[in-house]
Amino acid sequence: MLGATPVLWVSSPVYLLACVAASATVFFLAHVPQSRESLLLRFDAVELALFAVLGADKALDIGAGPVAAVAMGVVTATLGGVVRDVLSGESPAILSREIYATAALAGAVVFVLFLGADVPRETAMVTGFVVALAIRFGTLHWNWSLPRYGQPSGDT
Repeated sequence: MLGATPVLWVSSPVYLLACVAASATVFFLAHVPQSRESLLLRFDAVELALFAVLGADKALDIGAGPVAAVAMGVVTATLGGVVRDVLSGESPAILSREIYATAALAGAVVFVLFLGADVPRETAMVTGFVVALAIRFGTLHWNWSLPRYGQPSGDT
């Protein structure tokens, strides 16, 4: 989307290998029905947190401003989950009250803010990752959700 060349996973195949490893793990553990959904959601939470920070970092690397970097972090983190949900016939998590994109947003914002405060890149990355992961894990464990927009109650 940002016109970066070469494509990140082509120049650094570790990302592609991580995807293949995750896919193989899911394939071989899919027969464990009682823990499959919970396990998949936790893997997804790790992916969401990781790609929120990596997407923002890549955007900054190619010269995007802080706001664009945060937006790219959120898009990078959430788009894979949307595609997964659509292909599996599920309603995308991003469209529910469940805290999903907000976790990615928080992680990307923390990462960009820390970099702006001259915190070392590795520390900023780990902190952004942990913030996004903690929010997403909290959502999964305690069923956190965002409030729905309601019709204003009032006199008309």
